[in-house]
Amino acid sequence: MKVLQGTGDDLADSGDLKDSKSFWLVKLLTKTQSLIQTLPTQLQLLHRTSQSITNPLFRFLEREVTVASQLLDTVRNDLLQLKEMCKGERKSTNVLKQLAQELHADLIPKKWRRFNIANITATEWLEDFKKRIEQLAKVSSTTDYGKRGLWFGGLLFPEAFMTATRQSIAQDNKWSLEELELKFEVDPSDEAIKTNDLGFIVEGLSIEGASYARDEQRIKLSEALSSFLPRANLKWVNKAKAAQEEGGESI
Repeated sequence: MKVLQGTGDDLADSGDLKDSKSFWLVKLLTKTQSLIQTLPTQLQLLHRTSQSITNPLFRFLEREVTVASQLLDTVRNDLLQLKEMCKGERKSTNVLKQLAQELHADLIPKKWRRFNIANITATEWLEDFKKRIEQLAKVSSTTDYGKRGLWFGGLLFPEAFMTATRQSIAQDNKWSLEELELKFEVDPSDEAIKTNDLGFIVEGLSIEGASYARDEQRIKLSEALSSFLPRANLKWVNKAKAAQEEGGESI
């Protein structure tokens, strides 16, 4: 099916917004304006110091914020140019035509796909991206870089976050990376979080084929395809010390 007819020049030349050849541009203009309003204007970059750069968590967050900020600038600039094209204020180009086709079909533009995400619409992607930007702005304003709680799935590179948490604990305690193992604690108490020196609180996790029974404090099989988990504590512990405390050998 032919999705689009005409170009931004059609709108400028015709001067008639009801013209059949440019009607899709009117519809796209409305959508583009709405998407622009969805996004924040900018994401402030982190201030680097000689001390902060030694922190693995800072280095991770700095990269996360830098990539997100650049992508935000790209998305906003694309939408603004597309808005101008739809209004007849900018000549169309092959790049803008491609962008228009993708957004008209509510597909995520290829040039925006800089992190892994589920198969969702462009509108849903913009709303999700907005939440990611808001989290990064919030975490950037903390002194613990999100250690006391963040939306794990909202990170652009969650695997890099795991690497940074491991490096951070090893560095703070002068342990080697090989000495550490990860403990996953579901639904930690507020008191446990306050005294949590080795862990990182994450939220928004889900589990497939199982659910968490809070009254029994355990995960058990479920017929549900997936279910949300309460907040969890990703805790890096020293294997040898953990084995001594438990009175047995580390697995």
